[in-house]
Amino acid sequence: AVGKLAGAGDGGGDLGPARGWDLIEAMRLRNTRSNAFFWTRNVNHRIGAGLSVLLLETRVSPNAVSVVSVLMYAPLALYVGSLHPPAGLLSGLLLFLWLQVAYTLDCTDGQLARARGQSSPFGGWLDRVFDFCGHTALVTALLLYTVRALHFEATTSVLFTGYVLGAHLTQMFASFYRTAVIGTVPAAGSNPRPLLRWLMAGMQITDYGIFILAVALTLAFPVALAVVLLAYATLAVVMLLGQLALNWRREVQSGRSQSETRT
Repeated sequence: AVGKLAGAGDGGGDLGPARGWDLIEAMRLRNTRSNAFFWTRNVNHRIGAGLSVLLLETRVSPNAVSVVSVLMYAPLALYVGSLHPPAGLLSGLLLFLWLQVAYTLDCTDGQLARARGQSSPFGGWLDRVFDFCGHTALVTALLLYTVRALHFEATTSVLFTGYVLGAHLTQMFASFYRTAVIGTVPAAGSNPRPLLRWLMAGMQITDYGIFILAVALTLAFPVALAVVLLAYATLAVVMLLGQLALNWRREVQSGRSQSETRT
């Protein structure tokens, strides 16, 4: 199976560094979306591909990898939520490394399932549920830490947490549900206008790997962390509105095309 993945029949018994890299790249390119965000595609997907190659001929199931990934969020959420602010730089480094490992495992399960031909509706649904659980645990812990650090009053705390957590979860739900109902075809089309291409490129900062980096760097500075959380929540709202506008336009254009065809 590994030999087929690499797409090369020669030298199958020699798994040197170059050969190993070829296997990882073959796994990543065949089993991930080409339009994934830059950090995720080049860091988490690539490391996840390496783990998938190692697990390919073991008995470890993709769903088991998903379970390990989501379980990693629980101790970290408890740790961050109980931190005495302001946290030290070491805590930020631990947050970054731990979350990158958890996210990489989340990028491993799907690649492993597709490489084995074990993809299933249940596995896809389970992965989505775990994504929501893990992200909710992380953002809730960060919000709890920030509210305690900045001594927000009750009303401010409710508004702050409601906006940040609500924006993140609503955008995640909208993106996942769009994929399930509408599909993965980009609403902007294959050749979007230059301004839209620039805006889409700017949305690279919403990459989950970048989000992890941003909160890790600002964990020691609660005011900066609050700004990061608000900024990412606002970007989530902007992404949601952008998806709505693009898909609405495509729906209108599709309706017009069908009407012209009938006439």
